Amino acid sequence: MGVTLQQLCEKSSKLYNMKLVAGSGGMHNCVQWIHTLEDEAASAFINGGELIFTTGIGHRDLSWLLDFAASLKSHNASGLVLNMGPYLTDVPRELTEYCDRKNFPLFTVPWKTRLVDITRDFCNQIIRSERKEENVGTTLKNLIFFPQDFSRCLPVLERYDFDSTAACCVIYMGYMEEREYPEETAMPVPFDVERIFGHLSGWTGHFHSDKGHVYVLSGMSDDQIRELMTRLERHNQTRTKEEKLAFGISSNRNGVEKLPFHYRRAVKLFEFARKQKKTVVFFEDLDVEKILFSVDNYEILEEYLNDILGELILYDKSNHTDYLGVLRMYLECSGSVQQVADRMFVHRNTVNYQLNKIKQILNLDYSVLETRLSLDLAMKILDIL
Repeated sequence: MGVTLQQLCEKSSKLYNMKLVAGSGGMHNCVQWIHTLEDEAASAFINGGELIFTTGIGHRDLSWLLDFAASLKSHNASGLVLNMGPYLTDVPRELTEYCDRKNFPLFTVPWKTRLVDITRDFCNQIIRSERKEENVGTTLKNLIFFPQDFSRCLPVLERYDFDSTAACCVIYMGYMEEREYPEETAMPVPFDVERIFGHLSGWTGHFHSDKGHVYVLSGMSDDQIRELMTRLERHNQTRTKEEKLAFGISSNRNGVEKLPFHYRRAVKLFEFARKQKKTVVFFEDLDVEKILFSVDNYEILEEYLNDILGELILYDKSNHTDYLGVLRMYLECSGSVQQVADRMFVHRNTVNYQLNKIKQILNLDYSVLETRLSLDLAMKILDIL
């Protein structure tokens, strides 16, 4: 996730007399790199996440600064630093108002400060942060996928302030729509997601997986995790269909040794969210599905599904019918034929005919409570698989 502006600039005021003059609401923006630009047109070539320095050289007045800042903001720069001197003699009021309104951090640094010193310092901090993130991510992977190495992995995490006694939660994030990535290429993390995770007060570890990204949260309450997901979902609603994200959230429990278990649950919840066209699924919000998601061997679930609904699924495929949908609606309506007829906009006799046909196919009497419970459980398994 990178280092935040807040972390990067912690000592910059004393060391370099660097001052924040506007946009304090964006101090949790993540900084990927440092870059120097003197022209608005060049902002289109940044990757996003850069902290931009400018001296104003080549410009006769200050009128260009507002459009320059707006262009940087639109290209996801993390902030702007003005090197005050012969070319930048003042900070325009309209610029500070814009930066405050857009939560785009704006700094000043005096001409006497050597930019080579401050940029070298910041770049070194970014590199150290990336190494730490990579080390933590690799260690979390090993802890999750090779739990037998627990005793070797834990000291590495504790070196980075991980509390092994605190509650842990795993969040699996990926795109709602299936995507293919080139080999060795991970799904990019959206900038708004990075900023939101940058606001967290608890410990956070992160690594990428085959279909998305894994976040391990430690020392956070259930309410804090809910608030985090509310913020992520608020941004998610503004995305296009192709950019929409899905999240699977495990339970939040003490015991770092259960991280592999939490990870497997989060992955299953992510796949479940995709299938159900839901963007967020919490393990704690489930009912009977909690038991199903705790079954590691899906062959058992597949066998049960096939035993209960296999014949009906095959019949629908062979005859292009949707008796499975009729049965699902019948179970959702607690066995009320009239409610099913109303929802399907057909006569109840049509529903009775279809239900009798389903009885013949399955050779089951779903007027019996135990049978209906079995059918309902099989439907839930079908939703998961």
